[in-house]
Amino acid sequence: MASLNHLLSCVGILPEVRIGGMKFILPLLLILCVPLMGDEKKDKESFEETKAKAEKGNPVSQYSLGELYLKGKGVKTNAVVAFTWWNISAVNGNKLAIESLVKFPVKLTGNQISKADALAKDMIKKNPKLIND
Repeated sequence: MASLNHLLSCVGILPEVRIGGMKFILPLLLILCVPLMGDEKKDKESFEETKAKAEKGNPVSQYSLGELYLKGKGVKTNAVVAFTWWNISAVNGNKLAIESLVKFPVKLTGNQISKADALAKDMIKKNPKLIND
């Protein structure tokens, strides 16, 4: 029985590669994943840019940074840190952050909320620019 890759290559869906006279068919999974491989680098760059703006007190960037932490884009997923950044953004008057805190998509325990509050206080103490006057 012919493999799916072989059948797809026969109808021109999968490309064939010749190396030293031997024919290879690129697996479908490889073809589908290659465009995604660069996304990690882009996500990391976007995270770093957003973080730099957030640390300067930009409420929109602070909210966006929380989103990146929540979704794990360019950084390891961390709902507590996401909540922290949304909280800081809300203090700076970002209405979307205020609404999002009320409807936070991850159920946090009281202990996690306390950790987020303590983290926010510590971050603000170390970098007063986080809060706009």
